[in-house]
Amino acid sequence: MSAFASLPGACRAAIRHGNDLSDINIVHWATTFGCGTEDVKDAWEKALTELSREPANSFEEYGE
Repeated sequence: MSAFASLPGACRAAIRHGNDLSDINIVHWATTFGCGTEDVKDAWEKALTELSREPANSFEEYGE
């Protein structure tokens, strides 16, 4: 597996931890994952879209 293949997972993890694209160093990420800065931005946007489509994990208790 190439370093670039782990970029989507890294984006999802960062987003789930409350980060915004402005919170990361895009140039550093591009270097780390062996891709361009536009690839990082595209992967971030794709991860945001995927995560926004996930059902909400909420639990309401009825009764009492």
